[in-house]
Amino acid sequence: MQGLWRQPEARAAWTSHLAQVARGMLAADGWRIAHPPGWAEAERQAFAASIAAPAEFSAGEGIEAGLRICRGGNCVDGTLQALLADRRAIEARLLARLGEHAQ
Repeated sequence: MQGLWRQPEARAAWTSHLAQVARGMLAADGWRIAHPPGWAEAERQAFAASIAAPAEFSAGEGIEAGLRICRGGNCVDGTLQALLADRRAIEARLLARLGEHAQ
């Protein structure tokens, strides 16, 4: 999974899917987005443009891959750590989704 985060196309698909899930679950303003240290500024800006809502970005301590998107007390946690917590089900869905973007 860390290897997927290192691949620009897979990372873009990962973050796009998380944005879609978050839009369905969280109000569209005031998002706090925790990301791995070193996530490129250009990619953060592209992600912010894709969600079309104000967001605050911060490098999350311990985040190796993925994003955690929160508003208030609710979060969509698409970090590697969260995905590994329910690895089989989540990984299968993520890989299927990434496969859709690869075609």
